[in-house]
Amino acid sequence: MFKQMGRTSQTVLIILYVLMDVKAFEMEITPADRVVERIGATLILTCNTTGCALPKFSWRTQMDYPLGGKVYNNKTHSTLTMNPVSAENYNDYLCTVICNKEKKEKSVKVELYFGPQNTSINASPGNSLMEGHFLKLTCMTDSNPPAQVFWRKHLAKETIQHFIENSVLSIPHAHFTDSGQYICEVVNPVTNKTEKATTNIVIQAPPKNASLMVFPSSSVKEGESVTISCSATGVPAVQIILEKKIGDVVTTLKTEDGKYTIDKVQPEDAGKYECTFTNKFGNHSLDVELDVKVPPQNITVLVYPSENVKEGENVTIMCSTYSNPPSQMILKKVNQDEEIILPAVNGTFTLYNVTKNDTGRYLLDVFNEVGNNIKVIEIAVVGKLEKPDQIMPLMIALSCVTAIAIPVVAILIYVSRKAKINGSYSLVKALRLKV
Repeated sequence: MFKQMGRTSQTVLIILYVLMDVKAFEMEITPADRVVERIGATLILTCNTTGCALPKFSWRTQMDYPLGGKVYNNKTHSTLTMNPVSAENYNDYLCTVICNKEKKEKSVKVELYFGPQNTSINASPGNSLMEGHFLKLTCMTDSNPPAQVFWRKHLAKETIQHFIENSVLSIPHAHFTDSGQYICEVVNPVTNKTEKATTNIVIQAPPKNASLMVFPSSSVKEGESVTISCSATGVPAVQIILEKKIGDVVTTLKTEDGKYTIDKVQPEDAGKYECTFTNKFGNHSLDVELDVKVPPQNITVLVYPSENVKEGENVTIMCSTYSNPPSQMILKKVNQDEEIILPAVNGTFTLYNVTKNDTGRYLLDVFNEVGNNIKVIEIAVVGKLEKPDQIMPLMIALSCVTAIAIPVVAILIYVSRKAKINGSYSLVKALRLKV
């Protein structure tokens, strides 16, 4: 009996030992909770069990999306292999294990290093707006981890201006110069991938930066080439009209890219030139006066009373000409021991009480800053006028002689005719008869 009791106690102890060695049914998933992997790499999720000889495994996603990988079941564990990892693997994965009638589940969140991708720029209120309005540019992209954002803008000559490092670029009061192409560049530091997006911004404005230039200058010499250039900026495009205005006469000139060239400028090209800049938001005008400098030309010289005069007379030399700017005049005698230069008074020179010493060649120099012209004048002083107190007696004597001579001549003519009739004549007789 004692032997039987001993055997029973031994059996109970063995059963207790067996029960103590059997582990409870458990499961785990590795990596646990959360895993981050780069797209294109290989990722293996492992579901392990303990305390179950014949577990049944199954895998699914939280939203029942495709697994995007292959499942391999072993006795006590199951693996889900994603090779390569793609964007569809960004999900929550659940491993379900059933042991006998007991069910356990665990999940792991798979996050991906990806991007940037699908990068774009949103412009608010739009890509075209009026000057002075608020402009907001937002750079949007898909990236994990979040991408770094860099803003750039194209400038003239293909250079680039750098802006802030932020997903939003704000311009509180947009100016005409803010027009251009904006570039949003995003970089994922983990994937080492870069992506860009561009947008063109147009700031509408009335004509700006208007200019009217004359090359080489607004004051040129006759015969030179001159170019009048009109330019302005604005959106919409600025229309440029160049007009020449002389009094009430307005002439519209044909320009090429806002430029008008006169190859050989003439005096008639002088005048006021006006550029008008217009678009639908406004207009603006600029004008310039073109001055054409001309050397003395069409010179006319008058000598009064003549180039041949008598001593004591006055000689007046009058000169007229066309020039721009107005000409100056000097009169100089050639071959003069002591050089004498006479300035003009309103284009007139006067030589008073000329003598024979004033005879000679005179040079009339007409000049301005552009050029000069020389005229040669020959003055000849001859004879001498009698003094008034000597002339009067002479004229009286001549008058008396004339008064006596005329009757005598008449008598002689009469006597001569009488003699022809009679064949001879006596001067005394004839006189007597006449008397």
